[in-house]
Amino acid sequence: GNVPNGVPEQLANVWASYQFLEDWRARAGVRYVGKKYLDSGNTTVLPSYSIIDAALDWSATDSLTVGAHVRNATDKTYALAAYGGAQIILGMPRTWELQARYKF
Repeated sequence: GNVPNGVPEQLANVWASYQFLEDWRARAGVRYVGKKYLDSGNTTVLPSYSIIDAALDWSATDSLTVGAHVRNATDKTYALAAYGGAQIILGMPRTWELQARYKF
């Protein structure tokens, strides 16, 4: 059998975190997405890619955590999907996020 269209052959996520002070935690992760076939005959391929993400979190209180995150830290250009072989959808460029999480 052939692999279904748009389904990667391999997929992996690895994350690590380090609490370097009582209220501060650094996190980093790597996402690997294997090659994807664009047709049912498995003749046209989107290449595999790896993306690095990172975050820094501060626990302001027992209930409130504030974080800064960067997705695709290396600003890698990669093909996320393709349609009809001619239209390629690119993945997100480097993206910064600020977030607040409140537990209640």
